[in-house]
Amino acid sequence: MEWLKLSNNTEGPRFFVTESGKPINFFGMARCQSCCATETYLHGNAGEVAKHFKNLDCNIIRLAIHVHGDTGERGDMPTEDMIEMCGGYNPEGINKFIDTFVDPDVQLIKQQGVYIQLDLHDYPVPQEDMEIVKYAREKYIPIWRELAKRYKDDPAIAVLELWNEPYPADCATALKDSPEWVKAVRDFFFEIVKEVRKIDKNHIIMVSDYNAGWGKAWEICWKDYCKDLDELNNTCFSIHLCNTQLEDEYPEYTEWMCRMAEENNVCLFMGEIETEPGIQTVGGMKNLVEFITKTADTFHFPAVLWRPHGDEANYVKYWREAVKNYTKDTIDK
Repeated sequence: MEWLKLSNNTEGPRFFVTESGKPINFFGMARCQSCCATETYLHGNAGEVAKHFKNLDCNIIRLAIHVHGDTGERGDMPTEDMIEMCGGYNPEGINKFIDTFVDPDVQLIKQQGVYIQLDLHDYPVPQEDMEIVKYAREKYIPIWRELAKRYKDDPAIAVLELWNEPYPADCATALKDSPEWVKAVRDFFFEIVKEVRKIDKNHIIMVSDYNAGWGKAWEICWKDYCKDLDELNNTCFSIHLCNTQLEDEYPEYTEWMCRMAEENNVCLFMGEIETEPGIQTVGGMKNLVEFITKTADTFHFPAVLWRPHGDEANYVKYWREAVKNYTKDTIDK
């Protein structure tokens, strides 16, 4: 598979391109690695999941790396710290965790010829705002050092997503009254990107905002810092969407996305498109198809759907044909 990078234009939106500069339109599916019994029941192991969604014309799989889980509504995610179970947050323990829980899925997905988005999908244990950031600094930086060493020469890895949905204990308060939280998260990302770049000079890195990546928190966190971060090389920005953005606020929100990408000369990656009933609507999915289609030649927005368990019954009919055209030049048939 070809190495990917971000386009080098200094004005307007940036996007994923091959080494030769050819744009790639990504559309894919998220998988909860080692944690989601429902997906395993429906499709089999990670290789079968990748095969299933490649057959639906997806060209990237978001591989969610869970260190912790919660029992939650799915009840199938372990509550133990699996890295501690493997020997602790040292190179030996982390590599045992990678060998046991991460790399087998990476290899199975690679066999299907689709790209991989490595997503550290952990939820920090602390409940206090600054303790959450401290925990991420202490735990996530060592994890990414070892992941970077392991995959730095692998072109099948499209993007390194350093922290899924960082958010404070009280998201609503943080939006208005926690500039110290915003700064702490932003400073953490600068630090971890620098650490990864000491080892891995090539892969595209993804950063997020606070408040679970929703809404317009991105603008508060990154608007005046994009150039500083991008000077660290090849960085894109996560945006997550549900029916609120794709139906209730569709014209306003998609206009905002385009403006942010255009004015800040960045690549915005729709890292989770919520698709489950109650979180997404048929109207929202139709709007998503319309949006990626009409912006395909300018913005090349990457998009990853979030685990639609009954995808054929629920949503495929609304996006499969559009995806086939959107990804037609980038899927290795």
